[in-house]
Amino acid sequence: MEMKKAYRYGYDRIKRLLHRQKLARMVLENKWYETENTKDSDFFTDLQSRSREKIVWFPKIYYQMDNGLLHILCEITMGKYQEQLLSLEDKLESGLYCELINKTLHDGYIKYTLRYDMIANRISIDEVIAENGGLRLMKNLVWEYDSLPHALICGGTGGGKTYEQYIKLDISIEEAPIKNRFEIRLKNERAYYAVRDLLTYYDIERTAFSIINRYVRFVDKEADKKRSDWKLSVRWTWFIGENREPLKLTTKPEPYTLDRTLRWIQRQVDPTLKMLETITAKTGIDYLKEIRKSTKLTEKHYKIIEQQTTSTEDVILEKEN
Repeated sequence: MEMKKAYRYGYDRIKRLLHRQKLARMVLENKWYETENTKDSDFFTDLQSRSREKIVWFPKIYYQMDNGLLHILCEITMGKYQEQLLSLEDKLESGLYCELINKTLHDGYIKYTLRYDMIANRISIDEVIAENGGLRLMKNLVWEYDSLPHALICGGTGGGKTYEQYIKLDISIEEAPIKNRFEIRLKNERAYYAVRDLLTYYDIERTAFSIINRYVRFVDKEADKKRSDWKLSVRWTWFIGENREPLKLTTKPEPYTLDRTLRWIQRQVDPTLKMLETITAKTGIDYLKEIRKSTKLTEKHYKIIEQQTTSTEDVILEKEN
């Protein structure tokens, strides 16, 4: 373990050095700096004086590697290279082989946050395990699909994942290289069944299109038929795939029973009832009594009352009659 940590420390140290060199080379080769010509000193009078180019301004770029992330800050001075420094995401992703996860503009600087060393942290499909409300996607990344709000955006490089960043940063979609993008957002029970299907078949295409096929349907209108009998659009069939099975992401609703109601009261209502009872005991004001004066029972409530108050003998006699 100690040897592994030492190796990782040395590896990260070398990577930090290489990253800083690449950032410096990016500025130099693109000539994002300002220079002026200066003459060498005439100390040796018998030699002809020479002029040389001196860098008088170089953009301030700050670099930090921390817990699997790279933080790169660029100072914004409203100079002639401001536009280039505000649009570094493509160069950083490809040049450092990282994935941009955030881009934030602050007062006087812009900050790029990238996920570092994706290859070293990749795992095999057998290691993608869902447990405790989370799905491990990389060694250093777990998708907590039970947490809200939360979204998982999947796709290869160039697949349009950075679309969310364009929206967040109010960048025109016309400037985005990817114009078409499909997204499925799931939570709670639906997220659970989607992940279960994915881990059963290990086929993201099957899972995604089966979900779409369950909830979206395009048909060709036929005047002499009911809407439910209209045939699927040829274009939609081509897109979704012929004979595609739909994937249902919900279970049958639990029957309405007294036990279910009691569990709900215990979780959601009982703390409030206890609070009102405590107030009543201390002040003599019975809020519950006032509330119940205007409360009306529905048919399902009367049904449960009947179920719970009818004796077994009465039920047997009723069936015999």
